[in-house]
Amino acid sequence: YKLDNSSFISIKEKVGFDIFKKYANQTIDLKAILKELEVDYGISADNDKKYAFDKFDQLPKTINKWFSILENINK
Repeated sequence: YKLDNSSFISIKEKVGFDIFKKYANQTIDLKAILKELEVDYGISADNDKKYAFDKFDQLPKTINKWFSILENINK
């Protein structure tokens, strides 16, 4: 689901959010990251857009939101 270092490095380079520094040696929920990106960094997600992956017709809302934010960051 693109929860890899390259996605977080891209976010750091494009908007300045450094998850590695802010949450070093901690576990953080993806929903909290999404909220922080939306509220603190003004990055919006298209909540109506639905993504599919391999055999899944639709992914969970949180993952759809994550993909939407990644897409918006990389425009």
